[in-house]
Amino acid sequence: MVWIRRKPLSAVTGAGHLRQGSFLIIPHSQKNVKMKQTHSAESPDSMCVAYGQQVQQLFELNTPSEMAEHLWEIYSGFQSYDQQAGHNPRKLEIFYTFRDLLFFCQNVAAMKAA
Repeated sequence: MVWIRRKPLSAVTGAGHLRQGSFLIIPHSQKNVKMKQTHSAESPDSMCVAYGQQVQQLFELNTPSEMAEHLWEIYSGFQSYDQQAGHNPRKLEIFYTFRDLLFFCQNVAAMKAA
């Protein structure tokens, strides 16, 4: 599996991620390594720092408002597909996840503005 993030850049980054056109391609194996680093038996303070670094990396490619806009596009596409596909028992859970991610982006945008 490969994670793809949208941002107009070129060449290879220092982290070894391939930038191709307007996409940043992160091999799944590298993504797992980064996530495992945040789940070690460290102190709560170092865990908070590790989570903060993950959030900082997340918003290096897009601003919080751009991320919120992308979430709306993703959720709108899901809604459109869901109407065609029929009943989805996880529809409410997916909405709550979308809503929480949207609130998160809005909170980060407010923190940056302050």
